[in-house]
Amino acid sequence: MAVVDIAFEQWKKDFWAVNPDLAARLHPTVKDALMQACRFAYQAGKEHERRKADSAQEASDA
Repeated sequence: MAVVDIAFEQWKKDFWAVNPDLAARLHPTVKDALMQACRFAYQAGKEHERRKADSAQEASDA
C-alpha cells in the first residue's frame, strides 16, 4: 500500500471517529462516493505538495 493510501486510511478513521452521526445517517453508496472524492482530493493535495517541493529544490539547485 502506498504511503498516501496509508495516510488516507488513517484520515478516514479519524474523520468517521469525529463524525459518527454523519456516518450513521449516510447511505453506504453515498458514504463510499464521499470517501472516493476525499481520497481523490487527498491524493491531489499530496501530489501538489510533492511538485511544489520538487520545484523549490530545482530552484535552489540552479
